[in-house]
Amino acid sequence: MLIIPIIGKISLRNPPALTILLMLINVVIYFGLQFGDMAKSMSAQQFYFESGLVEIELPRYLAFTEGHAYTDEDLAALENLEEAALHDLLGRSIRDGRFQRALDNDQIIRPDDPAYAEWKPVRAEFRKRYESSVSVKWGFRPIYHRPATAFTYMFLHGGLGHLIGNMVFLWLVGCILEYGAGRVSYLIIYLLGGLTAVGLFYAINYTSALPLVGASGSIAALMGALAVLFGKEKIRIFFTVGFYFNTFRIMAIYLLPLWMGNELFQLFFGGASHVAYTAHIGGLIGGAGLAFLHRRFWRETNTEVLGDDEEDTTSPVLEEAMTHMSKLEFGPARRLLVALQEEEPDNPEILRLLFGIDRHYPERPQIHQTSVAYMKHLSQDIDDRDELIKTYDRYMSAVKTPKLPPVLFLGLCRALTASGRPKDAQRILGMLLKNKPDMPGLPTACLRLADAWKQAGNADLVKRCRLVILKRFPKSPEAAELREALQQG
Repeated sequence: MLIIPIIGKISLRNPPALTILLMLINVVIYFGLQFGDMAKSMSAQQFYFESGLVEIELPRYLAFTEGHAYTDEDLAALENLEEAALHDLLGRSIRDGRFQRALDNDQIIRPDDPAYAEWKPVRAEFRKRYESSVSVKWGFRPIYHRPATAFTYMFLHGGLGHLIGNMVFLWLVGCILEYGAGRVSYLIIYLLGGLTAVGLFYAINYTSALPLVGASGSIAALMGALAVLFGKEKIRIFFTVGFYFNTFRIMAIYLLPLWMGNELFQLFFGGASHVAYTAHIGGLIGGAGLAFLHRRFWRETNTEVLGDDEEDTTSPVLEEAMTHMSKLEFGPARRLLVALQEEEPDNPEILRLLFGIDRHYPERPQIHQTSVAYMKHLSQDIDDRDELIKTYDRYMSAVKTPKLPPVLFLGLCRALTASGRPKDAQRILGMLLKNKPDMPGLPTACLRLADAWKQAGNADLVKRCRLVILKRFPKSPEAAELREALQQG
């Protein structure tokens, strides 16, 4: 069973920088420092078999596990094992912290043992090779625990799949926590939650020599914190059970027993696994506790990150209107769109569809109202310039007499000038100079048109535009700029 939350909103102006930074740290450490760990592990294992350690240590490990002193019968038992069984036995011996510690303390192979002189330097070389792996050196090994590794293990991973899986969960959960709790609390929960994860792992596996690696303990802490911080707020989750998957909304606090129950089930009934479920449980508990303290003493949680709970009623109506339009049923489509426009008067998709309908009926007055509303919206964003000009062309080809406000004509003049259509821009500008000679913005429009004609290589029209500025708007900044240019050159 998989249960993951789905973030509602990501702000490009305020990106989840800390989550991205943590992900980058994990990725850089894996590819920059850990990528050769597998080769080092294989090299150490090969050395173990070729150096003769297998005949010295593993028979004694068999005796150690059975609780009796080493005898030649243990060596004979080892010789009867197949290669796969030998590799499995080696893995078990390396993970067995009590055996490894006893070896280190010369309690298994004592100085008076005939094999000691041969074994000791070879053992030291094997340990050097084995511990050259970043995962072994900086992962948390309970029997060899060091304070530093209680932190460093959080940024190490056992393989590419392990890394990718953790980074997906870190992104999904981390973004919600970063926006909801704030970056300071988020980082505290990540680090201290990782410590509670390793703490429970150590308490239960204190004799293990196997290194604990992975960000999943810290991520589990973030998951526990998410459930407590958002409490009764409903959060959208994605879940799978077998081949079935779906999404639904659930109160965040219910996720804590669901996640905890899943980890406990996997721990006790999931069979043999290298997954550190005890660390996950420790992380969930630690994160939930830290989140409780956050709510109690620190600050409120920003629940807007979960997204808008309101149902989308616009899209179904738009789809129904477009279905009518595809069947040329413009009347029903327009009625739906007009009703929708009363609630969302500035919705560009509604305006676009209304214009698409009304241009089929140029004799009706609605064509002018709809065109003005749509072109006003398009004129607000330079990225919509091409759509603005296309809409203007369609409008002009549909109507006999255009009825656009002067300010919109001026905006169209600027757009046409910038799009390399100075002839059309000049036609609009001439009309404005005739009907609205005192309109603000005309001198600037004339100057831009002069520049456009200059780029087109038409010196006569450049001169004509400049004369219009000098004669009609002699006190304008544009006229002063032209006079200064004429004096200089």
